[in-house]
This record gives sequence, structure tokens and C-alpha cells, in this order.
Amino acid sequence: MILTLLVLIVLSMLSLNLGFAVRQKLNFLKHIETKDKLHFIAEAGVKRAILELKKEQIVLKTSYHLNEPWSNNPVVFKEIQLGDGAFTIGYVIDNNCGIDGFAKDEFDSTETPLMQYGLIDENSKLNLNTSDIETFKRLFRNIVFLNEESAEELAYCIIDWRDEDSNFQHPSYGAEDSYYKNSKYPYEAKDSNCEILEELLLVKGMNREIFDKIKNYVTIYGDGKININTVSVEVLYALGLPHELIEKIMSFRCGMDSRFATFDDNFFTSASKIIAELKSFVALNSSEVAQLELLVAEEKLDVTSQNFMIKSTAKLDNINDRYQIIAVVDSEGEIKYWQEE
Repeated sequence: MILTLLVLIVLSMLSLNLGFAVRQKLNFLKHIETKDKLHFIAEAGVKRAILELKKEQIVLKTSYHLNEPWSNNPVVFKEIQLGDGAFTIGYVIDNNCGIDGFAKDEFDSTETPLMQYGLIDENSKLNLNTSDIETFKRLFRNIVFLNEESAEELAYCIIDWRDEDSNFQHPSYGAEDSYYKNSKYPYEAKDSNCEILEELLLVKGMNREIFDKIKNYVTIYGDGKININTVSVEVLYALGLPHELIEKIMSFRCGMDSRFATFDDNFFTSASKIIAELKSFVALNSSEVAQLELLVAEEKLDVTSQNFMIKSTAKLDNINDRYQIIAVVDSEGEIKYWQEE
């Protein structure tokens, strides 16, 4: 009888363990199934965005701006139902044209961020492979709030990373092979253009905190020309424009309601007409005209875009899990970058 009880106890324990293992496997399979569903829904979102972008190519476009279907179209990009889930393509912007929300030590804002349902223009960002020292310095001072010396040092480290030689561009700052080869895990400077943004994390002086603050304002895609119709306040500051002129540009773009991506938005039709079109809306002094003329002459400003970022987020009904695919595509829909989170 005692033996029988022992056998029953052992069998009961085996049954419990077996049941637990089965439940674990079932939960694992359910997790895999959920992830697969989320992946395919997010991927469908990317494909939908590419389709919408290709529609723009049906007509010969001479300019891109934020009040267009590729940039702001909740009907197409907001919580689009697909099977037992939905995808959303969008990103957060300032709903006050970006003026008051920038540099909190200089401006005060009570506005809250606004969700924009559409693609992100990569030509609204600074190009890591073409931007100069002064542009990088202003970016680091205004976005990361580095002091003058730290901003300059980090800027020269980026230039040394991407240039083709092994010479220091500054007598005191920078980093080349000799520095990187002495790190814990030795490697060499790239000595060529950046191919992904995350390369910045390999550059001397760069860390995750700085990277996360600037990653939305820099790109590796395009020829370095920035679309003035989609550019942010932060990037205009990095280009060296003063607050008053930036405010005039943003006011022109936002129209009478002072909001992005609405029916009364204005947009510049060509780089050569930027000054004339802005002057027809607001008065410009001689200094402001000269600053814009210089940027146009240096081919730093344009009104067109060639590359776009898609952030497609999938969710399932009654489940809190989210799955995101970030892709960069050109205006014809060719995929240049793909990341799943």
C-alpha cells in the first residue's frame, strides 16, 4: 500500500511537470504566432506606404511638402484594420510649427506633440556624409546642449571618421586609427561615408544618450540638400539661421492657422524662388536675404525629396503587444533600410 502511494505521488509529480511543460510550449507557440501576425501586419503597412508613395510619381512632382497624402493621411495610415489587427504609420511632431517647442531655455511652450500619420522625409534632415564642422557644432550645442569645446571635438571626430585619409583635421581634436585600435575591442576608423546611422556609436565621444537625441535630425540618404518645405526648426538652427528668420519661414509654411499639414499651408515651389516667395508673405531684411542666398548658392536648400522613412506599428485586437518595422525607401519604392523592433 505504501509502495502504491509512492508510485501515485511520483506519477502525480510527473503529470504536473508534464502539464507545466505542455503549457510552456503552448504559451511559446502562442507567442510565436502572435509575433508572426504582428510582423505580417507591420509589413503590410510598409507595403501600403510604398504604394501611396508611388502614386505621387504618377504626376511629375517639382516639390514635396507636408500637406500631401504621403505625409499626412489618417484615412490611409491610421489604425488600418487588417484581419484581427491593425497597422499605423506615423510619427510625432510639434503642433505649433515647431517654433515654441525648441530650446526650452529660450522659448516657452504649452503645446503638446501631435501625431502625424504618414512618412518622414529624409531630405528634411542633415546628411552625416556632407554636413560641415560648423553645422555639426550647432546641432550638438542646440540639441544635446554640449558646450562649445565638446561640440567642436565631437564634430571633428565625425569628420575624421568619414574622411578618406588618416590625418587629423584639427591639431587638438579628432580620432583616427591610432585611437580606435587601442580600444577594448580594436577597430579602425571607417574612412568613408556612413552607411547606417548606428555607425555614429563607434565614433569617439558619441554615446547612446547623444545618439538618441540627434538621430531624428540626421540621415545618410540623399545628396545633402535639405527640403525647406519639410525641414524642422532644429535643422534650420543647425544650418546657421537665426530665430527671427526661422520663425518667418515656419509662419509661411504653416499659413494662417499656424499648424502644419493643413489646408492653408504654403510651400516653396523651387530653390531659386525661396527668397521671392517668402518676401511676398513677410518682410525680410538685407541680412536675412543674404543668409538665404548663401544657403541656396551652396546648394544646401531644395524643395524636393528622394528618400522617406516609414514607421509601421502593428497591434492585435485586445492585445497590448506592439511590433514595429522601420524602413527607408526612395521615391520609387526601393527599400534601402529595414529594421524590426
